[in-house]
Amino acid sequence: MPESRYSCSVIIVAYNSCDFIPACLKSVRDACEGVDSQIIVLDNGSSEPILPEIKNFFPEVLWLDSKENLGFGKGCNLAEKYATKPYLFFINPDTIISKNAFREMLKFMEEHPEAGTVGCRILNEDGSLQWACRRSFPTIVSAVSKTVGLAALFPKSKTLASYNMTYADPDEMIEVDAISGSFFCIRRDVYEKLSGFDEDFFMYGEDLDLCFRTKEMGLHNYYTPVTNILHFKGQSCRTRRWDSYLDFYKAMLIFVKKHKDLYFVPNFLVSFGIMFAAFVGMFSRLIPKFWKMFLDLGVVALWAFTFLNYGSVRSYVCFQDPSCLESGCAATDTVIKHSIMDFAQFEDWWLVGIVAVVNLVF
Repeated sequence: MPESRYSCSVIIVAYNSCDFIPACLKSVRDACEGVDSQIIVLDNGSSEPILPEIKNFFPEVLWLDSKENLGFGKGCNLAEKYATKPYLFFINPDTIISKNAFREMLKFMEEHPEAGTVGCRILNEDGSLQWACRRSFPTIVSAVSKTVGLAALFPKSKTLASYNMTYADPDEMIEVDAISGSFFCIRRDVYEKLSGFDEDFFMYGEDLDLCFRTKEMGLHNYYTPVTNILHFKGQSCRTRRWDSYLDFYKAMLIFVKKHKDLYFVPNFLVSFGIMFAAFVGMFSRLIPKFWKMFLDLGVVALWAFTFLNYGSVRSYVCFQDPSCLESGCAATDTVIKHSIMDFAQFEDWWLVGIVAVVNLVF
């Protein structure tokens, strides 16, 4: 098929993305060569709006502005109303796409009429694979194994590592339950039949839900390695870290409530598991920040324990000649008291040294 017949609308919802949007749009511009394209960017209520200089540098872009942060799904739905092409690409502003990305993805869609959505290989900034680019729908087993680390311990297990599909070869095309919302292609008529993203999801989960509903229509979701994109994950929400963290687990609760037929246990148990995972995740995030405090508290506790037991050393003291112990003389079981201020006898100064060195170095 001649390249000129490829046609798509590219939709980017940006939030405080001034640092990344120029590089993203430059890669999009390069990838649009030979493609009948339309580029739409919605500045989604940013406290740091996209600069006029950036807008002027990309005159081919249709710029939209929202006075408030609508959330990802609602922002995409608003931008899609201006789309005119038969295929839609949804792209995060913190991505850089390959020059052949649109052509290869559109070619794939043309060759697979049964496809509803398609995603490609997504790389982290260090070149490693971003596992979220191909996923299964979350189940009880996959959620528990991911939370407690079994998925990482057994990455080739189709049961334990099903969520991120680490058992599958990233160099092979494969049908998946869901692709990543950071970069994917969908037919516009399919998107509109689905009424777009579910706006109950503020951020996260809306891509899972869209893929679930796509499969319910009888279509298929695919991952293909024919092209790559680079995703600086988390940069779009770096100004609202904790809000984004809460949004993620709220999205999981919404997904579970909406698609409860996926689960064979009562909904409240699944919800409890999600909240437990949120608590574990929150604790694991706090440990790197406050690990020195935990170390200090642990040493203080150990020190206190040592002090409390330091004065309880029992000795058998004979008030007669020590040589008569063997003859069975009256010996008295006496507690020998040592003062905790008797530093000359305290042998655990190495603990103090470790804490001092760690706090000085780090």
